[in-house]
Amino acid sequence: MMFARGDARGAEQSVRRSVDLGSPLKNTAALFSLGTLLANKGDDVGAEDAFRKVIDTITNGSAAASPESSGSSKGGGTTPGLALAAPAHFELAGLLENRGDVAGAEEHYRHAERLDPKNADAPAALGNLLHHAPPAPSSGRSAKAQTLEAELSYRRALEIDPRHADARYNLGILLKSSGKQSDMRASVDLLRHPDFGASALTEESIMSAVEGNDQ
Repeated sequence: MMFARGDARGAEQSVRRSVDLGSPLKNTAALFSLGTLLANKGDDVGAEDAFRKVIDTITNGSAAASPESSGSSKGGGTTPGLALAAPAHFELAGLLENRGDVAGAEEHYRHAERLDPKNADAPAALGNLLHHAPPAPSSGRSAKAQTLEAELSYRRALEIDPRHADARYNLGILLKSSGKQSDMRASVDLLRHPDFGASALTEESIMSAVEGNDQ
């Protein structure tokens, strides 16, 4: 509420008090809120620390993170704190990606995907990372192998959610850059479907570029 009114400092102080007063597993919700708040105000270091504490608290808690206990809580039986494991990994991965830590970002995107296998956002984001970043030395992958990993990540996202517009758009871009024009056309053609709404403009921009190259 305070953050919505523009009182970012007051909101941060309130959330920090909640962290200080809560029990370890209940703290995860307050810590996650703190991480989100700090990330929104540009304090990436503080946000990273908060998200890591969420992950550590869950990992070392009485109910360790797993696909059954830490994923989406749509079934209603998941402890709220544990349900934040995948989002915490996802947010941490984004912070690490922004600062150029490709290996760290990949690790946490993969954790997020494992912990919440019904959410397409993690494999879609992993695909973007692997598509655009140079291979991390520790990965031992060639650029070609990493591009294939990116393609597979996009395809996993689309298996989960065939209407994930970002994954479909970026898969089309990857296939185009890889010389797979016919595959790219098949991939982006679904963006014309009304379910994708405004992303039809994205499809048009890709097809325009391809048609220009074909002339």
